[in-house]
Amino acid sequence: MRYSSYSVQDFLKDEDFKRWVKSPDTESDFFWHSFIAANPDKRNDINEARAIIQQIIFDLPQGEQLYSESEKDEIWNNILDPRQMALDTKPRHFKMTSSFLYRVAAIIIIPLLITMIFLGGDDPQSVSNEGNKMIVKNVPKGQKLTIQLPDGSSVTINSNSSLSYAGDFETNRLVELSGEAFFQVKKDPKYPFRVKSGLIQTTALGTTFNINTDGDSFKVLLVEGKVQVMTLADSTNTHILLPKREITYTLEEGFSPVVSNQHLIGIEWTKGIILFNDTPLTEVLETLENWYGVDFIVDGKISDLSYSGRFEDEYLSNVLHAMSFSLKMKYELKNKTVYLKMDRQ
Repeated sequence: MRYSSYSVQDFLKDEDFKRWVKSPDTESDFFWHSFIAANPDKRNDINEARAIIQQIIFDLPQGEQLYSESEKDEIWNNILDPRQMALDTKPRHFKMTSSFLYRVAAIIIIPLLITMIFLGGDDPQSVSNEGNKMIVKNVPKGQKLTIQLPDGSSVTINSNSSLSYAGDFETNRLVELSGEAFFQVKKDPKYPFRVKSGLIQTTALGTTFNINTDGDSFKVLLVEGKVQVMTLADSTNTHILLPKREITYTLEEGFSPVVSNQHLIGIEWTKGIILFNDTPLTEVLETLENWYGVDFIVDGKISDLSYSGRFEDEYLSNVLHAMSFSLKMKYELKNKTVYLKMDRQ
């Protein structure tokens, strides 16, 4: 699929992508969320491109068009390469109208806005704009972020995850999640709290729960309160969760039966704990990559190996040291890369 090699600029050029951002429907939602699930490394690029597109207005509220199609193309070219504007020395003559002022503002502001988004500001995890535009929190590998939403709710976002919401959040309590986050929701019966994760929506009035989207799977674990989980494509496909219950959804199999989770296994990460329980080693390494912000290079077969262990606020070197005994492996940590050699007879 060509999108797997796309950069932010490539997504901004793609007409199908822009159409999805501006006017999403069930079919396009299914396609793009399925793509993100299959290509999690593209999540941040897609979120950045969406934030940029959502902040660009080509028409006035009254419906008056500010630009011709050729002018829109020129603005997009300037967005994709702001240097072109600086190089453009062709004399231009404009009529001083209100529409003209809007256009001048857009021509001046948009490249500046895009440059700030690409280069980042004081908070490299946040892409935001006031009003009804989207506010995006991107959390890279090796980091976690706790934020307070405008309604007073608290969200802890796990590494390699992102959360977005609109500027009018207090009256439109909808967030979009890619990855994993732990929610502590302030009660407000008038405005239900909704979390959109791919093809699934979770609704709560006031509760505490964890959502994890990993590849093509989705899991909700309820700590307290009550939540409703449903597919966006079919609102009748709905499940109600009670405390210490969890449900899983996959693209292939749909919803699994609700199961009990009395020990709330799955939220240890919010307390700085990594827990493995006969976990496939491939999943263990993926967890450690996200947790510590490193990459693993493995010499040897690991597909049939699993690992159990519990670590609380440990250095990566200590984790690797403990794993080396039970897995009979050697390791070497160089900068942000871990080299593993499996010593199997």
